Amino acid sequence: MRRIPLVLLLSLAIQLPASVADEVDWGLRSLPTPLALDHLRDQVSKGPLEQRLEALRLIAQSGRDPARPVVLQAATEHEERVAIDALRHLASMGPGRLAEDRQLRFVLGRAEPMVRAAALDCFGSWGERRFVPDIAVLLGDAAPQVRTQVAETLTRLSGERLGVDIEAWRQWYAVDQAEAQKRLDEVSQRIADPDQAVDEPTVATLAAMRGHTSEAVELLLPLLNRNDPRTLAAVVRTLRVIRPALVKELDPRLLSDLPGPPPAAGIAPAPAVGQVRPAPSASSEGSSGPWLLAGVVAAIVIGLWLLFRRTAPGQTVGQGSRALAAVIGRTSGAMVVKLKGKRHADVAVPPSGLPRP
Repeated sequence: MRRIPLVLLLSLAIQLPASVADEVDWGLRSLPTPLALDHLRDQVSKGPLEQRLEALRLIAQSGRDPARPVVLQAATEHEERVAIDALRHLASMGPGRLAEDRQLRFVLGRAEPMVRAAALDCFGSWGERRFVPDIAVLLGDAAPQVRTQVAETLTRLSGERLGVDIEAWRQWYAVDQAEAQKRLDEVSQRIADPDQAVDEPTVATLAAMRGHTSEAVELLLPLLNRNDPRTLAAVVRTLRVIRPALVKELDPRLLSDLPGPPPAAGIAPAPAVGQVRPAPSASSEGSSGPWLLAGVVAAIVIGLWLLFRRTAPGQTVGQGSRALAAVIGRTSGAMVVKLKGKRHADVAVPPSGLPRP
């Protein structure tokens, strides 16, 4: 029975006018089902250009794992306008797995200058240094503006200013890659050794792998299959530093029993990631909540009743509000007088003519 509305929407999208069909298509795209993603994937490959770009944008903003291959395919196989938009979406999505490198390097080799410029902006925003050799090849381009953009991208990735000298960049990358690979090998050997515990400092060293976060993620992801909760906690904390978007895609069951850091003195421990705070007892919050809500509603109703009751025919609401304010002032004044009289009544007053103590 739940599939009937989807079939009706699909048929209406074909038969209704363009404006209504756009609204129906929007409803289909927002559905959190694989059917909506398949529908958008087909629209990226065919149809008017604006519709294809809109479908590509919705796929990129869905934040799902199947979305990234679709955007990556659009960047490598589709025409210039679609490829440029796909690369901009990839820049906002962040770096991915190392298995994508072959397709990404193919984008740098495309003939369209605007596509290569978008690819340089994308890689520069990621900050992944493994693309330095492929980007440095573009320094041999005859166009001065291309060489300038390539040198700026290499500076963003490395923090070094080596100009347009290809050999200087290759030598720098060889040294940087050797140092990074040495650190990665040390952590990898410690992780692979069954006699050594994978403690948090060992895993946390990967958070300092500036420019090599994708390689660090490849080492961390297999550790999520271990049963040690402290190892799992160390991996998740490190991923939050180097790849926060990836943590959101992890199985919630992996995040349910993470031990938190020891609380400071005098501070109550916060719940761990994925854990739900205990519900307040019925005696504390459950009893006061409804009464508080009822009191607020009653105060609003009484105030409105007094306001419009004091607004005689021919008066404006502003005049009625001033009359209501006068009533409130007289009432509060009477209450103050009564309270003062009660306070003085409690004190013994001496007879007249006698001095007060």
